Amino acid sequence: MMISRKTSVASFKSTMIIICALLELS
Repeated sequence: MMISRKTSVASFKSTMIIICALLELS
């Protein structure tokens, strides 16, 4: 459970970083 949750949180954070980067570029 903890590993799965931690992985999803890391995935969510990296997704947000990518979205922010795309918004900055456009």
